[in-house]
Amino acid sequence: MEPQAAPHNTMWSFPFTPQDWEHTPMAVQAYVHTLHDELMQLRARVEALAARLARALRHLSPAAIVGLALQEVWPTHDRRHAPQSGGKLGHRQGLLPPTTIYELKPVRCACSNITFSLTKSFYTHQVIELPPVAMEVTHFVLPQSWCVHCGNWTQAQVGGRELRDGEG
Repeated sequence: MEPQAAPHNTMWSFPFTPQDWEHTPMAVQAYVHTLHDELMQLRARVEALAARLARALRHLSPAAIVGLALQEVWPTHDRRHAPQSGGKLGHRQGLLPPTTIYELKPVRCACSNITFSLTKSFYTHQVIELPPVAMEVTHFVLPQSWCVHCGNWTQAQVGGRELRDGEG
């Protein structure tokens, strides 16, 4: 086996000198080349996926992005049972079950009329708001006590097992 060329970089990125590379065993050089090639393939894959994600996000509405985030939070939410509005599957986000419903009525027509009849539902505008996150902070106060029987200090432990002097 003949020594392999240093990995193709415009800049030397290894923590050793090119002279040390020349003295590296050929099997190690081959392994480093394999790792370097795999790393380059993975970087190219990550860049391609990031570009694909950026293109996909440009075409989504803010509500759809929130819906995707909710799927991350609640992965058990079954989209098959969510109502879909026309078009191809995934074209519009299905509605989530509401916690509050407001039925709004038309106030004024474009012709200035304010009297209406035959009112029917035509569209549902859904607003999703996440509740504020509140932290629960619990303090466990751990005392130590003097044992009147053996004369050692004993410390309380979270989880119930006490430690005596000299244990650790």
